[in-house]
Amino acid sequence: MHLPKELTTVTPLSKSVALLMFISLPIITFFFGMSYQSAITNQNNIQSPRLSISPTPEPVASTIEAKMCHDGSVVGRVPPNCEFEECPSVDNSTTQTFCGGIAGKKCPSGYYCKYEGTYPDAGGACLKDKTAPSFIYNGFQLFNFLLKRLTIF
Repeated sequence: MHLPKELTTVTPLSKSVALLMFISLPIITFFFGMSYQSAITNQNNIQSPRLSISPTPEPVASTIEAKMCHDGSVVGRVPPNCEFEECPSVDNSTTQTFCGGIAGKKCPSGYYCKYEGTYPDAGGACLKDKTAPSFIYNGFQLFNFLLKRLTIF
């Protein structure tokens, strides 16, 4: 397709219009973008209020993770102050806690497990051992092992 010469000729008027567009359009676009950006910034400041975030308190660090109680049980620390749990109180006569069984639960120190059967996974009840005194040394209980098992010349 062939266009007429009037449409393809470059005249001084077309040069002036092109020059005006190449200079003015970027400047107009820049100012329009700046005003649009300030409008969005103002709108965001109105919609989202400033939240004041307080710093998180520093955690309390614990050096000892467990405490041995007088009955031989062990208690751990309880958050948030990292204090030890209270030691459980044990009745001096008998405790009806379960011992033995498949789980192999042991009685607290100073108690023995009276089994209710002879099969390997027999369970029983914890009873106070009144014959064997126990000694506490550095948080661990030493049973009468040294007194009964070792013979001194």
